[in-house]
Amino acid sequence: MLILASSVCGLFKWRQFEPEMILLAVGWYLRFSLSYRDAEELLAERGLHADHVTVWRWVQRYAPEMERRLRSRHFSKVFTVFASL
Repeated sequence: MLILASSVCGLFKWRQFEPEMILLAVGWYLRFSLSYRDAEELLAERGLHADHVTVWRWVQRYAPEMERRLRSRHFSKVFTVFASL
């Protein structure tokens, strides 16, 4: 089970599905260039029945936040490496 930071838990408040499953579906969609229906099928294979429109809503809601957090972490690591040289 994935342990989420308290700053991230608020993003998933009032959602029907677990944050781990939402992040998994959004990650699959972004990483592997899947269609929303493909992501829906992958979730169904794992016992989670979510409509492709739900996956679309998750991508619209969480992809920009994931990108922002990943970019800030990446840039800070790169800056730290170059600053130490």
